[in-house]
Amino acid sequence: MKTVHVVSAYVHWGVANVANRFSPKSVLDMGGVGKMSHFLACSVTDANIINNLDATDLPFADNEFDVALSIATLEHVEDWANFLLESLRVSKTAAVHWFPIGSAATEAEHLKKKLGHLHPCCIPSRIEIEDFLMKCDAQWTLAPFMTMGEHLLLLGTINPNINHPDTFAAVQRMGAEPYGVLLTMTKTGDCHDPR
Repeated sequence: MKTVHVVSAYVHWGVANVANRFSPKSVLDMGGVGKMSHFLACSVTDANIINNLDATDLPFADNEFDVALSIATLEHVEDWANFLLESLRVSKTAAVHWFPIGSAATEAEHLKKKLGHLHPCCIPSRIEIEDFLMKCDAQWTLAPFMTMGEHLLLLGTINPNINHPDTFAAVQRMGAEPYGVLLTMTKTGDCHDPR
């Protein structure tokens, strides 16, 4: 069994709880590397660049999986809108994604870079995501899941460089602000590009 660090496990647990509401028998983990199988009692297929799969152009049929999901992947995809559309296309019922969003996440990423924790990404704004979702043929919710403080302090259990006075000052100043969100999209029809 692979070791799953607590910061990763907490997010995987949260995404699995949402995915399990749809009673999936099959799940596509977009960007996954074998961790979701510890949290879901169903078939999990990983789709990632290691396997030469482009999550913005998946080689799977429409409705091939009950649920598509991702954890900390959207912020690494240049065309995140198409990434979300592909997740809807290949899922029968829903797509669930966890990703960092907004100003607190952006500040946390700058701090992490300064402290040597390289996680190159592009944090989307909540407005960009919501504007896109308003045009999608899906019901959706965007719920905070993990504060900036939780993220940085849990990350400190993995990377000792994060245990730094600048981290503690950031947690004191902005720790209660959202770092990550859970986006749940429930299909209401055929997916199409609303742009």
